[in-house]
Amino acid sequence: METSDIQRALSGLDNTASNIVGQISSTTDRISYLLEQADQYASEASHYMSMASGEEDAERAMSLMASADDCLGRASDCRDDANALSEQIQELKSQLRGLIGQYEYYKSEGETKIAELSTLVSKLTGMSGAKYGAGQIKSTLSQAKDRLIFNQRLVSGCTDRINWINNTCGASGGQNVKTLRRR
Repeated sequence: METSDIQRALSGLDNTASNIVGQISSTTDRISYLLEQADQYASEASHYMSMASGEEDAERAMSLMASADDCLGRASDCRDDANALSEQIQELKSQLRGLIGQYEYYKSEGETKIAELSTLVSKLTGMSGAKYGAGQIKSTLSQAKDRLIFNQRLVSGCTDRINWINNTCGASGGQNVKTLRRR
């Protein structure tokens, strides 16, 4: 696989990862909002129950308890919704973790290129003192070194992304790992 193909594939993979992380972030924000709402409803229910306990009018006390029960139901609904969204986050993390196999594949491709380029650089370095064609050899050597450095950066970037995904997903991110095979 050519370096430019690896770079293009990594760009697409990075976009996919970015979209998943955006979904995780917005879902996390929604969960926080729902839990805050649940706490507010629970506090309101507590307030109604406190008022009902001091109420002498039985009808008014029943009305306050009904309001408290309604608030507790809303709080429960918010918590249930937050739990459902938490499950969605785990699914998203599993999808994100699934990208690791692809990053590992492109990392492997980059490492193969590094090995090939290292061999080429060694050979060209040995020939750089040649009497004929030295200018062309030096130019090719310079290009090979540049490509070597670029591939080293690609491999390092893949390693960084894999580590970042592992840190983002934690231990509960799922094990759905899709691995590409070399041809």
